Amino acid sequence: MFKKDRKCYMVNACVSKSLRSMSFVLAGGISSAKETLTERHRKRIVRDKITYGKHKNWAHTSETVKVDCLTFRQLMRTVGRNSIDYFSLDVEGAEMHILNSIEWEDINIDVFTIETDQHREEILSFMKQKGYKWIQKLQGDDIFRKIK
Repeated sequence: MFKKDRKCYMVNACVSKSLRSMSFVLAGGISSAKETLTERHRKRIVRDKITYGKHKNWAHTSETVKVDCLTFRQLMRTVGRNSIDYFSLDVEGAEMHILNSIEWEDINIDVFTIETDQHREEILSFMKQKGYKWIQKLQGDDIFRKIK
């Protein structure tokens, strides 16, 4: 990100209001927290390691790394925001953990894309309860917009 000169915030932390840290199983672009790792995703890591294991971004696959967690409120206060126009949530099966960690009364989020290849029905129901309208499915993601 630094090499691309992006104008964005980067935080080396995970989001949780119930855990102080999480242990991540390294697996290239599909690394995932042990605490939320589904059996389906664990099998995907094993399968993809065979295919991609020699690529450099798959170095240290299956090792774990401990990451400190922040609450969503702490993260938003750190960057000085209380509203988000667009939130893309793709965390390899931990989507419900993140959604449950958001202090909804403190933040306004207009549009979401959420990876829903795991826990889709639960996510659809949750987002409806939070006042979001389902817009469309795009491959493994669903789009939601806050009802005004």
